Amino acid sequence: MLYIIPTPIGNIQDITLRGLNLLKELEIFLCEDTRTSKKLMNLYNIDYSNKQFFSITSYTSEGKIEFYKKLIEETNVGLLSDAGTPGLSDPGKNIIKIITENNIKFETLPGASAIIPGVVSSGFDTSKFIYLGFLPKKKMKTKIY
Repeated sequence: MLYIIPTPIGNIQDITLRGLNLLKELEIFLCEDTRTSKKLMNLYNIDYSNKQFFSITSYTSEGKIEFYKKLIEETNVGLLSDAGTPGLSDPGKNIIKIITENNIKFETLPGASAIIPGVVSSGFDTSKFIYLGFLPKKKMKTKIY
């Protein structure tokens, strides 16, 4: 089973108790950046010496994706992004796509997300909104539709 575990965005206290418990209990993690995931565990005094970390990127090969799929089918695995909820504008979306296409059991934990606080804080009518992705970091790539 795959656990999609949101990580803090900016404030280290923005993680759920369930998320912390999974960081302690799980032994295998798929990470946007394994170094960032280990730093996060250090901040919460979680010993990760007996844990396995695998890096996922936008360019992760199909062979590795298949390996990760089998891993998730056989054991409990945590999916971690650098900040926020995995799968939202990060390479975790590739893992989530594969597991949903193959009807593999997963659970998405609630937690840190930049979208909802942004919508709520905007002062706009929040009864409807559309998310079209994050704006590019480079000005030249910004395009208004």
